Amino acid sequence: MFRVLLAVAFFMVIFVYLTLMNPQPVTVVLSKGFSFTVPMAVLLVVSVAVGFVAAYVANLLKDIRLMALTSALKRQGRVKEKMTEAFLVKESFSSKAAQKFLEVSKVGKDPYMVSLYGRLLRENGDLEQAKELHSDLKMDQGEALFEAEFLRDLFEEGRFSEIVAIVKDIPKDKLSFSILKVAVDAALKIGEWSFASVMAERIFKLAPCETTEKFFLGVKTEELYSLRDVKGLRKLLKKRSDFVPAIDALVKLGDTAYVVEALRKAYRETKDPSFLFWLIDIVIKKEGADPKRTMDFISKTASQEDSRAALVKGYLYAEVGMYEEALKAVEEVKEGKSLCRYVRYKALKGLGRYEEGCQEADEVAKRGAFVYICGLCGYTSSHLSPKCPSCGGYDTLRLKVNGEV
Repeated sequence: MFRVLLAVAFFMVIFVYLTLMNPQPVTVVLSKGFSFTVPMAVLLVVSVAVGFVAAYVANLLKDIRLMALTSALKRQGRVKEKMTEAFLVKESFSSKAAQKFLEVSKVGKDPYMVSLYGRLLRENGDLEQAKELHSDLKMDQGEALFEAEFLRDLFEEGRFSEIVAIVKDIPKDKLSFSILKVAVDAALKIGEWSFASVMAERIFKLAPCETTEKFFLGVKTEELYSLRDVKGLRKLLKKRSDFVPAIDALVKLGDTAYVVEALRKAYRETKDPSFLFWLIDIVIKKEGADPKRTMDFISKTASQEDSRAALVKGYLYAEVGMYEEALKAVEEVKEGKSLCRYVRYKALKGLGRYEEGCQEADEVAKRGAFVYICGLCGYTSSHLSPKCPSCGGYDTLRLKVNGEV
């Protein structure tokens, strides 16, 4: 707007100068019998000024419209924020409140708002109304968001085969992240592993990151395990040696020798004690296994100052019956208190020193020796699982030692 005014002032000065230098008159005829005479430069000045004023007014109207639109978007954003908050804090909303928000905001054409309202209905148990809403809107507007919510409604009803059939008919360019996710969930429910794997791979390609990669590899692992494809699982581990679901699948399939090497490789590359404790459990359970090889491996791959290595050694000593060595190993360890107490309890019990072991046993019983935490949702577990029981994330649980995961 300032530039327009500057341009008007500039040209006005130019044409005033021209008027003074060129005073010859021009007769302007507006209609029959109505005319007037003015200098040529004045006529030019008036014409240009009218043009610039028109441009200024048009620009002003555009700014006013933009301000009104910005204000409307801010109001819509506040309402959207309220609805999102209501959705996350379930105790604070009702269907009537959600409907009121929807009517007051007058944003019925906003796909996010309408789908969120449908989700609120579904969460409140009004599944039929939610399904009707999403079904009508996906037909009228063709929004992928409504299609995904409609499929989620069907999922809540347990109609998994129907969901898979619907998704198979949707064109590839219409498959959104939400649609793909519910398709994978439904396919896993009915054991269509191959279809689930393909959909999970598309999710990874659509939004490539570590989380979607783990999700794809997790679904792929389930497919390979269902086919008892040991070679496929080994191939997957060559690319991702520390992928817990694939290692766990090979454990279940009895491929112990490869699992031992995989766990050693995983620890060498990550230095994550989760793999060492798992390795010890595998070695202890395997008949005829030599724990000494595992002890040598720990000594070679961990530095002498590594207190975690000392903790692992103490655990291995306690498991194989070398109780005095177990007590010595954890004597100076300051981290992993729960595991230290477990090792002490195991060693004292093995030595017959029951009274000293009672306190340690009590602490272990209260808190547990192993604490694995999900990196996505914070769920805690007493054992390493390939999939988080809470959020369903693959390869997210890791051993907590000294407050770290």
